[in-house]
Amino acid sequence: MINWPSHIQVLHVKYEVILKPRTEMDDDDGFCCDYRLLICVCSDLPMQNQIETLWHEIKHAINTQMDLSDDSTEEDFVLRGTKGELAVFRSNPCLLEMFRLL
Repeated sequence: MINWPSHIQVLHVKYEVILKPRTEMDDDDGFCCDYRLLICVCSDLPMQNQIETLWHEIKHAINTQMDLSDDSTEEDFVLRGTKGELAVFRSNPCLLEMFRLL
C-alpha cells in the first residue's frame, strides 16, 4: 500500500495529486492540468503503473514550469529537465520512497 502525497511541489508551484477511477478518466491513465495545478492518476491501474504514471505526469509539470518545449535543443532539454527533476526530488522526498516499491 502506498501513502500517496496530496500535493507535489514542482519548482515554485504546488500541484494537487488525486486518484480517480477509470470511469472518470476518459480512458487516460493520468493527466496533468497546469491551469488547475492538478495531477490525476487512474486508481484502477496496478500499483507499479500508478507510480510510473504519476512520474510521467510530474515530468509534464516540470516541462511546463521550466518552459521546455519541442523547440528546445536536446542538450537544453536534458540539462534543464534534469535540474527540474532533481529539484522535484529535493522538495518531495516521498517520491523516492514510492520508487523503492517498483
